[in-house]
This record gives sequence, structure tokens and C-alpha cells, in this order.
Amino acid sequence: MRGVRNTARRSEQGFTLLELVLVVAVIAIVAGSVLVLGRPGSGSADLRRVALTMAAQMRTARTHAISRNMDARFTIDLSRRLYWSDASRQPADIPEGVEAVLETAESEVFTESIASVRFHPDGRSSGGAVLLRSGRAGSYRISVGWLTGQVKVHQVN
Repeated sequence: MRGVRNTARRSEQGFTLLELVLVVAVIAIVAGSVLVLGRPGSGSADLRRVALTMAAQMRTARTHAISRNMDARFTIDLSRRLYWSDASRQPADIPEGVEAVLETAESEVFTESIASVRFHPDGRSSGGAVLLRSGRAGSYRISVGWLTGQVKVHQVN
């Protein structure tokens, strides 16, 4: 009976110092992760999503050009805030607050606001870059090599 009494007292005493320290450490890690990664829907998360989606569309256009043995384009319409590739033909939006600037060959500029990067069947491209900026969220540069057609995404500080 004495053993039962000790167990009852032990459960009434509360948490140990080790348990409290572990809980505080877990809360600190979670809070730090939220600050580093940004909260969902934040400008930095939106900007990163747009950069990665845009790069994926470019890679899809390059793959399309190689597999179909014909040129394929990745196009941006800055006035309508849309971008698409010949492979997908589904336009995607450039969110409000994200500024896009396309640098490409003069032959790929169609109007003041519409231009493209062309991918060739041998893997090469017309080359170019897209700079995405969003206030305090930072900037991303998506570059396309003219010789290899390789698409790279870089965060710009």
C-alpha cells in the first residue's frame, strides 16, 4: 500500500525540469522555422513559388522542343501579367506585388510587353533571363543559357 501512495504523490507534483526544457526547446524550434521559411501566403513564399513554377515552364518548353524536334517558346505578357510555354499552353498568373522583367534576344520581342525565350530541338536556346522582384521579399533571377538551354534559378540579395 505504501507503493501506491508514493505513485499518487509523484503524479501530483507536476512536470520535471527536463520536461519543461524540452517543451520550450520544441516551441523555439517551431517558431524559428516559421520566421526563417516565412508564413504561408507571405510575399517571399509567393515569389519563390512563382520563380520555381516559371523555371519549370521553361524546362518543359526545352524538353518539348527536344522531344518534338521543333522550336518551342516560353512567353511572358507583362501587361496581362501572364506567362506560358508552347508545351503547356496554360497561362499562369504573375501575382500582384511581383514585378517581372524579361531580358531576351531582340528577335524574341514581339511587342512592348510580350517577349519570349525560344528553345531549339538541339537543346540550345535564344538565351535570356527573368528577374522577379517583390518589395521586401527579395528577388529571384531565372537565367537560360543560350548554348545549353539550361535553366537556373538564383536568389538575388
